[in-house]
Amino acid sequence: MLECCTFNLSEGKAKVELKILEIAPVKVNVVIKVQEELKDAPGILREGTLAYTLAGRDKRIGDSGIRDSTITYHDHISRFERNDLQGRKVLGFVGNGDLLMNPWFVAWIEGELFHVKDEPVYRRRAPYSSLIVWKDGRVSTENIYFRGGKIKLDDPLGRNITKDVVYTTYGQRLMERGRFVPPYEISEQYYDLRHLVLFPFFSDQEGYLGLNQLEMDSRMREDALKKLPVKLDFRADKDRARKAMIEKNYQEVAKVEKEGQFRITEDKIFIIFKSGLFPHNIIGTTDKGRVVSIVVTGWSNTAGLMLDKVGKLLDGIKEKHGLNIKDAILLDNGGDVMMHYRGNMIASLSLSMGHC
Repeated sequence: MLECCTFNLSEGKAKVELKILEIAPVKVNVVIKVQEELKDAPGILREGTLAYTLAGRDKRIGDSGIRDSTITYHDHISRFERNDLQGRKVLGFVGNGDLLMNPWFVAWIEGELFHVKDEPVYRRRAPYSSLIVWKDGRVSTENIYFRGGKIKLDDPLGRNITKDVVYTTYGQRLMERGRFVPPYEISEQYYDLRHLVLFPFFSDQEGYLGLNQLEMDSRMREDALKKLPVKLDFRADKDRARKAMIEKNYQEVAKVEKEGQFRITEDKIFIIFKSGLFPHNIIGTTDKGRVVSIVVTGWSNTAGLMLDKVGKLLDGIKEKHGLNIKDAILLDNGGDVMMHYRGNMIASLSLSMGHC
């Protein structure tokens, strides 16, 4: 178990911690488990600033409402240890909170698929970047498709690996064979763009500046993620807009040239967006076949890791700890981020509150 708080991950004075758990799969089994009763549920639905789940016709709104149908990590551990035929005990546990809540997140567990309702699992044109636990105990990160009830590698041969695999679980690709994957390349795989962009917040009625436009316009979204100026339609009160910008440390200028700058005209806002700040749960594999779980704590929209800085973070981990992480995916972010190790909660949202 490694931990450090030496990398420049965030802005402001909010406390940010980096926790790293290195695993040798030949000694410690990697197991993926889900809450089976949530299979094919609608997951989290979004309407502007409103996020909710459905219970019949009722909307469950807010953090507590959205999660009131999910079991705790204690329950997950208890279920595993009670039902495991090999009598294994849980050494460590990290969350995978987007699974069964968001589109794209698909897991294959001992021959059964788990995902939200209406996920086009057999029709996706882009592959699912997934952590793979093989029957021989190896763990790797691969791009896969699900076709005709089979798991196929995204390679020229489209090899069928179904019989060789015990578990898979998807996450947005961060590193691929040693190359950092910038978020703009796969932005359509992020259900909530706030994890990528620091949007100024106007009000519950008006929502976040630019969020809807970036969701609808893929070219504008790519420009924003490349730190290029974008032009947004604007109808709100200018003074209120300026206040919302300042709250997120945006700077008003005559000419927009740098990240975090904006200019307001009568009906437009020109802006270079800043990157979103969130806690994150990353998992990857090294050049030596080890599994590395990385948790960055923080506070959503206030402190944490900018995803466009993941490459720099992993370079720092390699330099400091000698871990050459060649492949990595993002399991979840925000309030779900946590790490439990040897009976203790090592990292969670509640442990992030405070100041360095």
